[in-house]
Amino acid sequence: MKLKILMVFIGLASAGVVFGAATSVSDLVNVDTYLNTLNGGVFDHVSWQHANPFISQGIGDYALTLANSGILGAELVVNASEILWTGDPTSLVNDFLFVQFIDANGGIYEINPVVNGVNSLVIDPADLSLMHDVSATLWLTIANANDFPDDAYIGASELIVRYESDLVVGGAGTQPIPAPGALVLGGLGWAVVSVLRRRRAL
Repeated sequence: MKLKILMVFIGLASAGVVFGAATSVSDLVNVDTYLNTLNGGVFDHVSWQHANPFISQGIGDYALTLANSGILGAELVVNASEILWTGDPTSLVNDFLFVQFIDANGGIYEINPVVNGVNSLVIDPADLSLMHDVSATLWLTIANANDFPDDAYIGASELIVRYESDLVVGGAGTQPIPAPGALVLGGLGWAVVSVLRRRRAL
């Protein structure tokens, strides 16, 4: 009977570790900028910065967590909620707009071309540091004569870092972060154990 109770608890606790252990944290920048090549300009651009949210929000030691396989991935998501066509609104020819993300080593990740809607870019977590430069550039395209000036709208930009809660290595001033699922299901396991013990006592 004791073995059965132990197995129930271990099973529920293990399920708790699997459930909800992986989570994500993000840095959101509201770029909210309209770009255009009016007045014969060759290009128009806007720049902004992202902070690694794992570091800026004091979750733990990023380098040690990365070495501990606790960082699962990183992604840049840019929303070009409006790309405007001043000529034919049904045209499928996008304005030539691209986004560059400069990593910790000076390397460049690029979304090229940026399309209308959500654009995502997978980033190697090893390339993330505290601050990152990001820029969106709109080039003049003369191929589509019906679409002049070229124009585009950049909405929000979000840098997302996914990590394994149970593998976070705490740094100075940080606290270990428990997996919510593990706490809930672990507590449920103790509740089951208590019920089984009461039945046995009766």
